[in-house]
Amino acid sequence: MAAPTMLRSVFRLRGGAPSIVEDSIAVEQPFPLVGPQGETVTTTMRTPGHDDDLRAGFFATYQQPSAAIFDDDSRVSPSTLEALPDRLRAGQELFSLTGGTHAAGLFTVDGTLVCLREDVGRHNAVDKVVGDAVRRGALPLAGHVLMLSGRTSSEVVSKAAAAGVPILAAVSAPSSTAVALAEAAGMTLIGFLRGPTMNIYTGEHRIIGS
Repeated sequence: MAAPTMLRSVFRLRGGAPSIVEDSIAVEQPFPLVGPQGETVTTTMRTPGHDDDLRAGFFATYQQPSAAIFDDDSRVSPSTLEALPDRLRAGQELFSLTGGTHAAGLFTVDGTLVCLREDVGRHNAVDKVVGDAVRRGALPLAGHVLMLSGRTSSEVVSKAAAAGVPILAAVSAPSSTAVALAEAAGMTLIGFLRGPTMNIYTGEHRIIGS
């Protein structure tokens, strides 16, 4: 399997002083997603690693309707949510090397990390987390929080909903369609989660004390 990072010599200017240094870069390579009949459904550009998880997660959420999560009464405390970005960041080994990957982390509602995956594509990172759950026989993901290192797209919400995730949080903003999809699915959607500050766009009833 190809390595997830590579070294490249780069010309660096720091404080006006030039130098040649070795820089770690996140690898991005094509990966065909092959269906049960041997057909290539699509080819995604991904960071090598956890490819079996990527394949399993993609097909578990591929063209699946967003699941209704109204019967999941999971609740999470603000203090637990506050700690998640730092816990996610602490596990981002590829980002520490390259600064060029997204991360998705699956936590229980008490803040225990279950799975963390990184990739150049945020949707790939989510697929890898979902795929890990598929391979463990853990779907649907009731009672969990999916934490993202960047913004929340509609594609990510659709994948999380198809996997039965009740609470989705991110350090940055959601799109308008992401909010609409989360609301329709009965999902709790949190953005701009940075320490004690957060925006709860949908499903505030799952936040203890709200």
